[in-house]
Amino acid sequence: MNSFTFTENDLSFSELYRDFLPKRIIDAHMHLWLGETIPSFCQKEVYFRNECTPLDYEADMKAMFPGVEQFDLLMMTVPDPAMADPEKGLRDKANRYIASLSEKNPGRYAMAPYVLHRDTEEEIENMLLETNGRAIKVYGFSTGSLDISNVSIRNFLPEAAWIVAQTKKIPIILHLLKPGCLSDEENFAYITEMTTKYPDAPLVLAHCARSFAAWTGIRKIRELADHGNIWFDLSAICEPGPMMACIMKNAAKRTMWGSDYPNCMYRGRAVSVGKWQNWLTTLEDPGRVYLGQESLMAFYQAALLLNLDAGQIEDIFCHNAEQLYFGITEK
Repeated sequence: MNSFTFTENDLSFSELYRDFLPKRIIDAHMHLWLGETIPSFCQKEVYFRNECTPLDYEADMKAMFPGVEQFDLLMMTVPDPAMADPEKGLRDKANRYIASLSEKNPGRYAMAPYVLHRDTEEEIENMLLETNGRAIKVYGFSTGSLDISNVSIRNFLPEAAWIVAQTKKIPIILHLLKPGCLSDEENFAYITEMTTKYPDAPLVLAHCARSFAAWTGIRKIRELADHGNIWFDLSAICEPGPMMACIMKNAAKRTMWGSDYPNCMYRGRAVSVGKWQNWLTTLEDPGRVYLGQESLMAFYQAALLLNLDAGQIEDIFCHNAEQLYFGITEK
């Protein structure tokens, strides 16, 4: 594979939600990369490019978004276990690459540097300064292993990141691990404890608190502390239920759309099956539309079921992320 193609079936599916899309969208959760910094993934599946830029993103995504005229981006590198070894310098090279892309259009592009569990407050502050970072991205590959299915948050999110986020009021983007995700007792206790301890540190629970198994989020989102520093992004979720839970929790004010590019370029979707989830995804089955399209349709359905007005929909697609990542509060 060296490109993504859109079939007549894909294009006709996109037309179903054309009238739902605003003219401008901020993608609050997407990844670009420099191949040499992601040795575990480069040249595999959707990571076939040696270098991926915003222009590649727009070329891949345009047919998925009929009528959209502008994409603004919150960019993150693709995390790789090899970045955990400081002697290789891959994490720093990856962050510098994303920062260089952000610098080319600072009015439309922002970036979140990837922070490791070993980073100190000073190192994180310097990283944000050097990259003009607007958020902090953490991930379980900080452990150095590809097997992260049962990793505790404390093992990859350093308290130093919370301290910096509290001081600078800068968001932490968190991808939950462990099978129960938000319903895991340890995960839920940690989030409740730390968002209370650091009330000025915004915490973004990616993928609707990783509710690919819908019950894990729907069951617990309503129980989260009812204060203003917990945010959600909708990236890669393909069922309306978790999206509705996030939107209802904060009246659509702290929920943001995201694509999880390039993972949204698999064909198929994630579905809840019993207690857990099943990824019904492939690379080249033309009978399935792209995961990003399934996710957009799920958001469309959630908006219809919640009777969201045009302003609320535009907030989720654009203005909420604009406030959080670009510091712009006026619409």
